[in-house]
Parts: sequence; C-alpha cells; structure tokens
Amino acid sequence: MRLKRTLALLISVMLLVSVLPARAFAAGEVFIASESTMTCTIGVKISHSVNIDQNGAWLDMDLEGTLPKGLDWAYGEAEDPRVYGTPTGSAGTYQVLFVGRSNGSSKRYSHKLTIKVKEPPKTVRSDTSFTFWVGEKYSDMRVNVDRSAYESVWDNIQFSGQLPPGMDWYYEEGTDPRIYGTPTGPAKTYNAYFTGKVYGFDDTLIMAVSIRVLEPKTVKTSETFYLTKGEECDLYTDVDFIGEDKAWDDITLDGNLPDGLSWIYNAYLAPDIYGTPEETGRFDLTFNCVPRDSKNKYIHKVILMVNENEEEPKPEPIKSYQSVDVHLNEDNLVFLSEGMGVDFENDNVRKCSATGSIPAGMNWDRNQFQGPFVFGVPTETGRHVLSFTITTASGKVYQHELTINAVEKSSGPKYPEPTASNRYLYLYVGDEFDYTVDTNIISPENNPITYADYEYVEAADIAEFSYDSYEMPRIKGKFTKPGNYEMLIRIWQGKKRHDHSVYFEVYPADEKPASPVYSEDELRKLGTPFIDVPEDVYYELAVLWAYNAEPQITDGNGKDKFMPEQKCTRGQVVTFLWRAAGCPEPKSSKNPFSDVKPDDYFYKPVLWAVEQGITEGTSPTTFNPSKTCTNAHILTFLYRAVGAGEDGWYQEAFNWAYDSGLLGQSYTLDYDIMSECPRKNVVYYLFNYADPLVEYTGR
Repeated sequence: MRLKRTLALLISVMLLVSVLPARAFAAGEVFIASESTMTCTIGVKISHSVNIDQNGAWLDMDLEGTLPKGLDWAYGEAEDPRVYGTPTGSAGTYQVLFVGRSNGSSKRYSHKLTIKVKEPPKTVRSDTSFTFWVGEKYSDMRVNVDRSAYESVWDNIQFSGQLPPGMDWYYEEGTDPRIYGTPTGPAKTYNAYFTGKVYGFDDTLIMAVSIRVLEPKTVKTSETFYLTKGEECDLYTDVDFIGEDKAWDDITLDGNLPDGLSWIYNAYLAPDIYGTPEETGRFDLTFNCVPRDSKNKYIHKVILMVNENEEEPKPEPIKSYQSVDVHLNEDNLVFLSEGMGVDFENDNVRKCSATGSIPAGMNWDRNQFQGPFVFGVPTETGRHVLSFTITTASGKVYQHELTINAVEKSSGPKYPEPTASNRYLYLYVGDEFDYTVDTNIISPENNPITYADYEYVEAADIAEFSYDSYEMPRIKGKFTKPGNYEMLIRIWQGKKRHDHSVYFEVYPADEKPASPVYSEDELRKLGTPFIDVPEDVYYELAVLWAYNAEPQITDGNGKDKFMPEQKCTRGQVVTFLWRAAGCPEPKSSKNPFSDVKPDDYFYKPVLWAVEQGITEGTSPTTFNPSKTCTNAHILTFLYRAVGAGEDGWYQEAFNWAYDSGLLGQSYTLDYDIMSECPRKNVVYYLFNYADPLVEYTGR
C-alpha cells in the first residue's frame, strides 16, 4: 500500500514537473517527492510553513510556478519554505513546486504545493414579515431564505430574538426554517432572526422576520331609521373600519327587510338600504360584516321604523340656495357641499332625493362622504332648477335649491387645470385587452374617486368600463381596425380632474406572427445551458427567449454561463438589438468609423444602427464599441429603434420606457438611469418590447 502511494506521488510530481521549466539533476542524486495543500482567503493575511521531511540544512531552494497575487515565499538554511502575504488576486486553485538540495547530501527534494484561494465570506441579509392572529393555529409557515446562489443544504441555523408565545420553529437540512403553533398573545410585533450557513460556504445568511400578532375584535354598532311608507329612501349604514381593515370580504344579513326595500354593498362601502317601503312596522336587521384578510368581526344592528307618518317629528329643514354656470359642450362637475357650506365627511349623507329639471347631457348622483353632485356635458343653453332634500347621519335635513345656467364657454377657467398621465399599449386587431389605469399621480386610497368616464374611440369595441371610489377605472375590449388611437379616461376626485391617455398602436391581424411570443411553459421546455440564471428571477424568461429566439440574440458568455451581472458594451448592445430586429442587411457599406472593421462581429449591426438613427459614433470617425453602456444609453437606443422620438436623450426615453412598462421588475427604488447596464437588463428590455420592435424595424 505504501508503495502504491509513493508511486502515485512520484507520478503527480513528474506530471507537474513536465509542465514547468526543466531542471538538470547531477549524477548520483536521490530524488525525494512530496506534496501538500493549503487554503487561504482573499484579503486575509497568512504565514504558512511548507513541511518538507528532511533533517539537514538546505543548500539551495528554488520555486517553479507562480504564487497567487499578493503572496511571496522565503526559506532559511535550517528552515523549510514559508509562504506568506495577503492574497489579493482572483479566487481559484494554484500549484507551485519547491525544489531544493540538502547540504552535505546527495538528496534532492521536490515538493508540490496546491494553494486554494477562496473568496472572503460575506453576510447576506434579507427580510420578511408575517401577520398572525391570537388563537389561530398555524403550521409550517416557511421563512423563505434565498439560497439560489449556493445550491447547497443548510449546515446549521441559529435563532435569536423572540417568537410570539405559543409558537416555535424548526428546520431540516434541505428546507428553510418553519414557524408553527398557536399564538396566545399579547398582541404586538415580535422580531426574530435566523442566522445560518450552508455546506461548503463560509457566507452567513441572516433572515430578519417581523411577526405581527393581532387580537381579533368584535365591533358592535347599531342605529335606527324612521321611514314613511311609500316614500323613497336611500340609507347608508354607519359601519366604520377599525385598525388596518380596509375592505369587506363578505357581508350577510339576518332579518327581513320591509317589502319594497333592497340592500347592496361593495368592498369599500358599508351596506346601503334603498327603495320604497310598502309596509309599516318595526324591522330588526343584523348585518354581519367580515373584513378582508382579517379575523375581526363587525356586527351592525339596524332598526327600521316604517309608519304611515314618521314617529319621530321631522326636524326643521335647513334651507340653502346655489347658482352655478356650466359650459356648453364642456365637461362639468359641481358639488353642492360648497354652496351649502356642509362637510359631509363628518356628517355622512343617509338619504337624498331631487325634483326639478337638469340640462340635457347632464345628470346627478350622490356620494356618502361628499354629498350630491351634478355632472356631464350640457348640449343646449338654458336655466334649470333642481331641489334637493338631504338627510344626514346626525338627523339633519337640508333643502337645497340648485340653479344651473347652461351657457356658452367663457374665457376664464372654472376648475383647476387637470393633471395628466399616459400609457402605451400594443396589440393586434382582434386581441382583447384588459387595462386598469396605471399612474402614480393620483391615488384613490387617499382621495376617493367621485366619477370617471372615457371618450369613445373609433374602431374600439368596449365590452366593459368600471370604477369604484377606491379603485382605479378598468376598461376591457378590442379593436376592429389597425391604426394609432388615443383613448382619454377622465377621473374626478371632487373638483380635481385627472386625464389619463391610453395610446393604442394596433397592428393588422394578418401581420401577427404565427407564434409571436413563446408561452412560459414552452420557453422553460426549451431551456438554456446556463447555470448562473436561477429560476423565478425577473429576467429568467428574457434569457430563455434570447437564447432560443430565431435568430438567436445571445448564446451566453462561455459554455454554460450567461454572466447576468456583466456590463454590456456599445458593440454588444447594438448587436443584440440588430439580432432582435431579424438581422437586417445595412443599406449601405459606407463605414466612417476607424474602430469598426468588416471582420468585427458588430460590423453590420453598427452600420444598421447608424442608418436607422438609433445611435451615432462617439466622434465623426470613432464608434468606441468597447465602451460600456448605461441604462440611459440602452433605453435611448430602444426609444429611437421603435421610431418613438427623434432625439430621446435621455429623460424622454426613460419616461417612454416607464410608461410603456418596458422597465418592468428591473425598476426598483435604487434604480439609477446613469449606472452601467448589466446583460440581464439588456435582454429583459428587449424581451419586454420584442413584438413592437419587430414591427417598427420591418422584420
């Protein structure tokens, strides 16, 4: 057995010597071989003694091969070689050979040293949160730790912090930590930390977990309404959200309404009882309200007293008058609260009715929190009077007479100038679209929507248009003819109006590719050889598409690597763009750039991109193909490629990319338009805009 190990060692040394410079050996010298391995970390100072088994003093010692950057070596007459220093180069495995002679001996020693240089360990922190309810049983609530970069199982996990009383945790090698149990309270926020390492790595993974424990509450309220048989009513019940409850999941009614009355509710408003009661008596109702994503309960009792004459004497009405001018053929919105001097936010509307006339093209409605309002586009001039009777939650009755004068448009502004936003949608004739207004300029959560409408668009077959006080307008439909269309969606929040333009670019149905976009399943079946593109990262599908597209956008950077974080150069970006456009031939072979040669892979892409006005050189005679590109450069290239603008540098291009959804999940809070753009984002931008890009460039 010893003989076998000795032979193996000699063979390994001979192999190493065969690739190092040849050394001469004197006649009669005895050759003794050995080997060892050491490990060091970039940035960590070391001093390692190479143990060579010889008893005498050294006559001389040489080193064959190259030590890792930052390391050096030395030896003494009675001291074996020592490797010392601080590694500063790249991680990897290095091999060197120490060759020395023993003083006063015919022995020559050869020692192979394998040096493994590792990256310095790092700490990777992530955060997550849970919401638990007191008394609710939970099992296997996974604390999701991103280990995709390690592809290994847990070596150990340690816990610190505090879990809610009644709860515990566990983990197994191949699974992330799990929290389980039944929290017993008290209701508050608990902070816990899971710290661990995975096999084969020195990095430390920390998952900070915020656990909010809530105690279910039962909110009981009641109110009484006095109604008159045969008199129309519209009653808003007074059920208010508590805490973080924001929407209803379900509301049920126990009890029977009088004949002639009905009730409705929506996710954001309490039950509304409406109609004309056809029978007298006392009616006891209980509304059981269940909020969304909550264990709280709301029990609201309503007593309806319906009589031939109201039992409760009518309060003396508060009378007011208001006169407004509305402009002919213009949108108008008038709230009565301003003329009445009433804050319906603090005293909600319960009943509202109106008699009289209103200009043609206009209508009226009421909002629980903002009161009645008139709206629309008058189509003829004239004077009209509407008399409103309004009952509030406090029992107050208002009689308000509104005079509406429909007049020709005047030069002075009537309402604040509307704010505006836009989005771009691209589709083919016959494709169904389902679009919800997307803008960060207004928020219905902070200021409820009182009214919304849209302007009719030629060739648009609209199937549905809907909105809610606390939800943005949503529109569904399809187009019957190709072309460029603008659809204006108008949104009112009180007197403030927001105009949201949706620009549709509709292509002919017969130009639609047979399979314009792979499905996710198809792309994943095709796959790629890349081991550095994890599943479910935002650019995963883009890389799958770029690898499998015809023509291929990119085949990666090496046999099995895509290098998603590697920065892209000007030459690479125009090549990706050119391939995505179908590799069109440049119309001219004229090349003004001295640094772009016919045998360069980016030769045709550069000529084509310059012809299309996508980019120019960095000077009249240089293109600078090896210069790295920023996000601003790439978005501007794409902006010009689709013919969306002339100049487009660079804010206009960014606005277009943001509005069209091209940035997608790459746009985060720390997004920097001027930072160098990695490969993952280049293919992600191309993937998000592949179809319109193909159409514009004539592929």
